[in-house]
Amino acid sequence: ELQATDLEISKYPKLEDLADELICVLDYFKLAQVVCMGEGAGANIAANFALKHPNNCLGLLLIQPIVSAASLIESVRFKLNTCLLYTSD
Repeated sequence: ELQATDLEISKYPKLEDLADELICVLDYFKLAQVVCMGEGAGANIAANFALKHPNNCLGLLLIQPIVSAASLIESVRFKLNTCLLYTSD
């Protein structure tokens, strides 16, 4: 949102905590089961949700789930591949 105030967060939640919060979203919208899709950290959250709540998750679509922080070499390789993708005509 334009000119929104900054969030006052003293501690960021863990990915596991965010996965647990998804059940609140399902309850709010009165959804019994969902198919989860996530990319990067979102893929890890979706995977954690599926592991903790298998009866609520019909399926998963995980795109580049991350296990740990990217190393310098991985970051450079990703940026180089992205640049080459958009500059090759």
